Amino acid sequence: MFTSLDLLIVVFMIVAGLMLVSLALMFLIKNKTVKRICFYLILALSAYLAYGGLRIGITGQFITQIVLGVLVILMSIAALVLERVFKNNEKYFLATRILSTVALVLGFANAFMI
Repeated sequence: MFTSLDLLIVVFMIVAGLMLVSLALMFLIKNKTVKRICFYLILALSAYLAYGGLRIGITGQFITQIVLGVLVILMSIAALVLERVFKNNEKYFLATRILSTVALVLGFANAFMI
């Protein structure tokens, strides 16, 4: 029988696995379509993790988690806007992939580690 803590561990393992696979695929695969799909998956995961960090800090006791959650959301939105504006420029796409990676790692640390 699962308790709430057991389900949290299962969610942690699923998110960590998705994070590692999508990061590895985004930087190691040469196919542009797969890179873009992994990029959007990373943005979705970082938004989900930022929401989790915001929900944890919403009581007002954890101001740093709220600030980090807002920062992760802003970084994800900036990466998406840069990717959409500079669609065909590979240099900007590399910058947006790095920005989304930083947002994902910060969101993961904010939601599960801090």
